[in-house]
Amino acid sequence: MNINENYEEYLKNYFKNRPALLYFGELFVKYAYDPSIKRFIDAYDGKGNPKFVQAIEEYTATFSDQQKEMLKELTKSIVFDSMAAMLDLFVLWPELGITVTENGEKVDILSISDNFSEDMLGEDGCIDMFSKYLETR
Repeated sequence: MNINENYEEYLKNYFKNRPALLYFGELFVKYAYDPSIKRFIDAYDGKGNPKFVQAIEEYTATFSDQQKEMLKELTKSIVFDSMAAMLDLFVLWPELGITVTENGEKVDILSISDNFSEDMLGEDGCIDMFSKYLETR
């Protein structure tokens, strides 16, 4: 086996061998990352909370369709960067901790992660696996 084959095998089993990390990543995308993006994109399209939609419409009243599409892409990047900063808090201050219960045991997912932010946001990470809004890198 060469290095690339070893790495591909490692990636294939990475989350399989860390179900607590995968579970957190799926929840992170489903309940934080995607809804944050969806709220804005829906508002740009006139859907969602009426007060929020009205505020967005006031900000974007003079935008062309192309500018609105660019704003959607910018929003994805802003949310991505914001979530990255939030996740970095747990790396920089591990005393905050993130635990997941797995088989009745508390698992500190930072301790089982090789690179927490990359596991969530990086190529082949949880956003790539679970998000409706893939980030262009």
